Amino acid sequence: MKFEIEKWIPEADGESRFARMATYGETCRAAVVYLTELRLFDKLEYLEAQGEEDMEIPRFHRLACYAAPHKEEGHEIFVEAIDMAGQRHPILAGKTFWGYFLACEIAGEIARFLYQDNS
Repeated sequence: MKFEIEKWIPEADGESRFARMATYGETCRAAVVYLTELRLFDKLEYLEAQGEEDMEIPRFHRLACYAAPHKEEGHEIFVEAIDMAGQRHPILAGKTFWGYFLACEIAGEIARFLYQDNS
C-alpha cells in the first residue's frame, strides 16, 4: 500500500510543489490498513491518532517509532514526529498484549510504512 505523508501538487513545468501534510485521521487509517494487510492489526488493542482527525500532522525531520512497557500491563507503541528544532509531536499511539518483541515489530512496520520503505 502506498501512502504519501507529504502531499505534493504537480506544476506545469514538471516540478511539484508542497501542498500539505497528511492529516492525523488519514495517517491513522492508512496505518490500520497497512497493519491489517500484514496481519498485525489484530494483535493490537487499539491504534489511535494523537491529534484532531482533520488536523495536519506537523512537518518533520525524522520519526520516532518505538515500543515501551505500559505502566500497568501490555506494551504501548508510539509514533512521534520530530521537527527541525527537536520538538516531539505525537502522531499515533497503540497498545498490545502480545509482548515486547511484537510491539517492536509493529512500531518498525509503521516506520517502514510512513518512510515508504515497503520493500
